[in-house]
Amino acid sequence: MFELTVNRLRQLNFTRVSTIVGDFQDRNLTINGKYDAVFSIRAIEYIEDKSFVLSRMYDLLKEGGLFLLLQKILIEV
Repeated sequence: MFELTVNRLRQLNFTRVSTIVGDFQDRNLTINGKYDAVFSIRAIEYIEDKSFVLSRMYDLLKEGGLFLLLQKILIEV
């Protein structure tokens, strides 16, 4: 999924795509820099400490940046 997303962004003329692959739950993970956009596709639902990880992703954004979260939602009927 990761490679497909990066390739698709480049096809859409996003020429400056830089990426981070890492475990956002790892409190020792060091990430330097700020980004224009952060994408999370079907990952948050598998994470125990959602608030910590979402906060960490938010901290990666430049001012006015875009955070896109896609998550499977289960609705009981």
